[in-house]
Amino acid sequence: MQAGFFKADITPMLPCVLGGYACRSDHARIIASPLSVRAMAVAQDETLWVLISMDLLGVSERMVQELRARLKCACGTDPYLSVIATHTHGAPNGLPEELDDGLWTEERSHVPQEYVERVLCQAVRCAQGALAALQPVRPRWRVTECDGLYANRRNPDLPADRRVHLLELIARDGSCAGGLVHLGCHPTVVDPLSYHVTPDMSGYLTCRLEQQHPDSIFLF
Repeated sequence: MQAGFFKADITPMLPCVLGGYACRSDHARIIASPLSVRAMAVAQDETLWVLISMDLLGVSERMVQELRARLKCACGTDPYLSVIATHTHGAPNGLPEELDDGLWTEERSHVPQEYVERVLCQAVRCAQGALAALQPVRPRWRVTECDGLYANRRNPDLPADRRVHLLELIARDGSCAGGLVHLGCHPTVVDPLSYHVTPDMSGYLTCRLEQQHPDSIFLF
């Protein structure tokens, strides 16, 4: 099994409108923490897979289709492609384009086209970088539970899945090249009336893992 990782910046220019909460009435003017796009490529036998994770509220089907077409053109290959968003409420409004201030809409005037283009370019760059960085790895899977973080917001009396899953991909020299962290929750801890650009809980979590494993890249 081989895996490769790459990471690039998608922090927006300020001021910008943030997405996710209809209660906001102002623009973001502070970068609390950068936004990133991360890619992981995995090769096993004849199978090639690229996973792209973006610090955004969401991604639209149209954006994924465009990314798939650009990646095929840029790389000369057509790997299996998965695209996910970390669901931060501290990223620019209009991604996904179906939401405006967190509310469903059929309009598209709120979509920041210049920023969307930048995200697409950086995502293709990350995919190319991850494919170029493929190296032999072995997987290490960890599962634990985290108390005090989870609750069912609609009914706190209902059970919640407190498991945290961590996949680490270990290189031949014993170092951790990167991996995936997964937990079943709405990863929002920043106040709805915050006007800071931030990757929110998922961004801080992946950055902490990267600090613990130098030269690694983790996706949420």
